[in-house]
Amino acid sequence: PWVADAYGIDIGGQDTVGQFRAITAFLARSYAAGRQVLLVVDEAQNLNAQMLEELRLLSNVNDGRQSGIQIMLAGQPTLRALLTRPD
Repeated sequence: PWVADAYGIDIGGQDTVGQFRAITAFLARSYAAGRQVLLVVDEAQNLNAQMLEELRLLSNVNDGRQSGIQIMLAGQPTLRALLTRPD
């Protein structure tokens, strides 16, 4: 939900699948309009494994030629340790 909120996407009352569809529709419209979408996550060391997995799934949204969204994670040195965990 916080990703949708960052881009002003209305997801009120939708389940996780509906939220994902709303975000991917936004990404498709942005791509069709010639815009690139960048999500910057500051203090990313505070994300949990589930949130990181959801971001990974968003990064897989593409049309076969170009990624629908670019995600930049910024954080403290503990972010590297979080990202290199085997789980």
